[in-house]
Amino acid sequence: MTNLTIRIDEKLKKETKKTLEKHGLDMSTAVKMFFNQVVIQKGLPFLPTHDPKKIREEWDREVEDALKNGKRYTSVKDLFDDILD
Repeated sequence: MTNLTIRIDEKLKKETKKTLEKHGLDMSTAVKMFFNQVVIQKGLPFLPTHDPKKIREEWDREVEDALKNGKRYTSVKDLFDDILD
């Protein structure tokens, strides 16, 4: 094991810690998870963005596309049969 020291804005640190705790994670575990995903995906495991409006618009487009073009099932059994095939 090795140690990592980073400089980060105090407010960001507090908000991050609070959010992670709600999910049962500490900072060290979250950083390890992030690093593992970087290695697995050979890059960032997300698209960097800070524009909530842009994120919402993209989400809305994806939902609209799924509703228009998504596959429909008449029963749960048909759904699971398709998923498990």
